Amino acid sequence: MRRSTVYKLAIALGLLGSSTLYAQDIHDLLLYSQNNPISTARSVGAGGAMGAIGGDLSTLSTNPAGLGFYRSSEVAGTLNLGLSLGTETYRRQTYTTPSFNADLGGLALVLNFGNREKESGLIDFNFGIAYNQLASYDFAYTAEAENADHSYLDALTLEAQTQRLTPADFDRNDIFSGYNWFMIAARKAYLIEPVNTSGQPWKVGQPFDHFRSVLEPGEVVRQTQINTTTGHLGEIDFSVGMNFSNTLFLGVSLGVQELYRSWTTKHTERTLFPSVPNSTLDYFVLQQKVKEEGMGVNLKVGTVLRANDYLRFGLAFHTPTVLSVETSFRVQADAYFKTGTPIREFFETPKGVNKYRFYEPFRALGSVGVFLGSYGFVSADYIFSYTPLTRFDDVANYSSDNEVFQRDTKPTHEVRAGAELLLLPFVFRAGGGYKTSPYGENLYARYGAMWYATAGFGMAFDGFYFDLAYRHAVQDGEGVLYKYANVEATSTRWSFEGMLLSTIGFRF
Repeated sequence: MRRSTVYKLAIALGLLGSSTLYAQDIHDLLLYSQNNPISTARSVGAGGAMGAIGGDLSTLSTNPAGLGFYRSSEVAGTLNLGLSLGTETYRRQTYTTPSFNADLGGLALVLNFGNREKESGLIDFNFGIAYNQLASYDFAYTAEAENADHSYLDALTLEAQTQRLTPADFDRNDIFSGYNWFMIAARKAYLIEPVNTSGQPWKVGQPFDHFRSVLEPGEVVRQTQINTTTGHLGEIDFSVGMNFSNTLFLGVSLGVQELYRSWTTKHTERTLFPSVPNSTLDYFVLQQKVKEEGMGVNLKVGTVLRANDYLRFGLAFHTPTVLSVETSFRVQADAYFKTGTPIREFFETPKGVNKYRFYEPFRALGSVGVFLGSYGFVSADYIFSYTPLTRFDDVANYSSDNEVFQRDTKPTHEVRAGAELLLLPFVFRAGGGYKTSPYGENLYARYGAMWYATAGFGMAFDGFYFDLAYRHAVQDGEGVLYKYANVEATSTRWSFEGMLLSTIGFRF
């Protein structure tokens, strides 16, 4: 691997967990900071490039100046159906796991307070409130392969050795406050065994020497790790948009974000036959269940300049979102043995709870729109997100994580382009985009670059419209099944998301 051992060890410690497990994993913060709004079928069909176009409910969460283009009141809602395929390659074995979702993509109301007789000054003053889904977290990955080199237990055993733990340490009341819960659960289920100074199984009263995995040297295991995630990041925007002389449009949005995400990581290892002499383990399962819920707030300001009937320019700025999150989690260890009494050992940790607050990055959006008379438009957006500003609010406890954000993440760049063709009452749309990865060279890039293409169709009538859109997105990435020091199990990932959206709106 091209990544340095020091950086990989630092990230591995976060992945394996500590007293808070994944609650303080920087990968989660990077995931929450990379938004891909759903909003309306019109905006998705046109590649999301609506920053200079306006007149669409999606602009309340991107460039609120677009709210100023409304000349009447409007209410609309969007539903979406999605299919995700997560493909993971581990030790040259590839598996694809499907997942499905059905969500509310957007729901909005715009109230117009305008004077159609005016041609200069403040012509329209509009108020809007909208719920827009910024991201969907419904996806799954499966890694499965035979491994004759090492086991997850080897990584956990090495961690116990490095921490200089003894059997008595695992019985302390504060053991869960400062150590990896996977390691603790594995020891409690007798997957990690203490050894005395004579090389025999340790017993109370004997001098302790080291821990060893319950697997015998030379045993081959079939490893399966299934990661399933569900949830979303949504935002309620309270927006005001103004139209000055049909030339300058200004807008501001107060965004209130709500986060819900739950995921399960289930790691199974089964010994393969014929077994080596003295083999006792049949298989084991280490499983983690996590739920995160949060609320946040941000501010967005934007402007659109209508240079003439054919050309518009847009500019918007988003303050960092301050997001407060509460995480709850458990770890289970389930071990099945071929011999001995009992045959099964099971251990479940107590419920862990962690609260933290972090800041999403600052964003800037630049847009241009070219109108083709009454036949439609072509448009493009560029979005800059300064990811290194992502950080935990608790500087004292997360100083090393904040250093990783500043040193080893990159600003992201996203380009969107789209077009709309009007052959009323029919409307046709197409678009696409590309977004770079926020990861630097020293980090495992769990979420890599994303490409997407879109298409849409709509029908517009007096006071009513109906739109359909499809988005086809792919993204690469990397996975870490487990890692501690030189005991490493990594994979490559590729994901596909196909999403079908429908929007119904009424103007009044």
